[in-house]
Amino acid sequence: YVVVGLTLIYFSIYLLHLLFIQTDIIEDDTYKVSEKIDKIDVGDLTIMCYLAGIVEEIFFRGFLQNKIGLIPSTIIFTYFHLGYGSLVETIGVFMISIILGLIYKKTGKRIYPVILIHFLFDLFSVVF
Repeated sequence: YVVVGLTLIYFSIYLLHLLFIQTDIIEDDTYKVSEKIDKIDVGDLTIMCYLAGIVEEIFFRGFLQNKIGLIPSTIIFTYFHLGYGSLVETIGVFMISIILGLIYKKTGKRIYPVILIHFLFDLFSVVF
């Protein structure tokens, strides 16, 4: 599920890039996220990636999705990521949340796969 989840996330980001950025429907504003990340120490960033994967998935998937469902929890998850200041990233976060929520459901509500996917995605995004 981890490999499938990461593959789906990167494929959806690629489609987002093709659909919006390559066609100039939305201005590529992803640099706004990079500007914020560049200001954070590498060690702190690694810890943040690790903790975000754990804390966010336990809350948004393990608790909230179980209480209010996939779409409402995804909307709230996306809302909490608006601080990126990037429309493209916000749409990406929405898609990623849907994928994580579906994987959570598919695994019989096991939280560990989505924590690992979230952590690896954040880590790869920061490193690359």
